[in-house]
Amino acid sequence: DILLRVTRSRDIRSPSISELFNQRSINIGSVADDPSLPGANAGPGYNPNPGQVTSYTGGNPDLDVEAADTLTFGASLTPSFIPGFNLSVDYYDIDIGNAITAQSRDAVIVSCAGGNSTACANIIRDSSGTITTIFSGQQNIAQFKTSGIDFEASYVRPLGTGNLRLRGL
Repeated sequence: DILLRVTRSRDIRSPSISELFNQRSINIGSVADDPSLPGANAGPGYNPNPGQVTSYTGGNPDLDVEAADTLTFGASLTPSFIPGFNLSVDYYDIDIGNAITAQSRDAVIVSCAGGNSTACANIIRDSSGTITTIFSGQQNIAQFKTSGIDFEASYVRPLGTGNLRLRGL
């Protein structure tokens, strides 16, 4: 009628070939700058919303491995007094260190505003302080955390010549 489960793991993922060695690509688009960032609003002609910002994305051969600590526990109920019914409830908590990602142009600006000096170094400005270039290739970010609860319920009942199946996630 009841099955209990618990998993605790340490997971490691190396960067993929494309994350390491993808060729650089160029994109041009607009960004919304934060005038309080280092180097911004440095002089006349400063534009807080430049429309022609060049961004470079691509692989990064200096990436390190991701490491995650994961905890899950839950239960599955298949009560004998309700034939065909199944209920599963699982809690998960995942904490990834050195997570590999390529940030968007706007995410680089937000990271810089949050005090990330590496993100600030990836923003190039002209003499007025207007952003001209952003480097947003693959990188190891500090951390990615998530947790939550998953529910799944299903019910199967014979109906005529077939079965009635209900499922909710």
